[in-house]
Amino acid sequence: MGTTGFTGGHGDATAGVNRVEYRLKRLSDGQYWQGGTTWGTEPTDWADATLNGNTFFFNSPNFTTSDNGINYVLVVRACDNAGDTANSNCAAGAKDSNYQTQFDVTVNSVTFTVDTTNPLSGVTSPAGAQTNLLTSIVGTATDSNNISRTEVQISSKSAGTCQGGAPDASCRYWSHYQNAWIETSTFTMTSIQGSPWTYNVPGTIGLVDGISYTLVPRARDNVMNLAEG
Repeated sequence: MGTTGFTGGHGDATAGVNRVEYRLKRLSDGQYWQGGTTWGTEPTDWADATLNGNTFFFNSPNFTTSDNGINYVLVVRACDNAGDTANSNCAAGAKDSNYQTQFDVTVNSVTFTVDTTNPLSGVTSPAGAQTNLLTSIVGTATDSNNISRTEVQISSKSAGTCQGGAPDASCRYWSHYQNAWIETSTFTMTSIQGSPWTYNVPGTIGLVDGISYTLVPRARDNVMNLAEG
């Protein structure tokens, strides 16, 4: 999964927002993120987010497969421009600013589960090694976090050929969007998404007798994990 970005909004009607801070807790062991790969006790000075207009942004830890299925709690808070604006700790007495102390679920705090598992996808039709008619390609896709997109690649690989022509390397991959065979590897979004998925093969594809074609399915889940085949 790697690193992902967290973003949100902020505002203060009087003095304006000085900074937005965040705290990330790992529920499996009660540890708090200290930045990089370091986890430890609850920080007294929360980390600063990057402000951009009325929004804020910061990157997550680098989540790996060992983090799969672990729950985390993220809390954000803001402080205004009253007091010492150079002080980096919203809660510090010396800063003397107004800052958040109440945190509402889904507004200032959120609990999420890390998902680093790739989805699974496959082709169920055509099922045989040979066919004399291809009007549709059907397959399945599964994932614990729901499927957001399914695609399929139709390729003649190195034996690329255009309709009615001799082998031609420029005709290796079928592009639904260009309605033509092209040289560059490409995938086509299926006509029916989810599982089972379906790609309705257009009559203009012009499959050539005696040429072997390869079908490669690809699926993406709701957190952008991607897997082929």
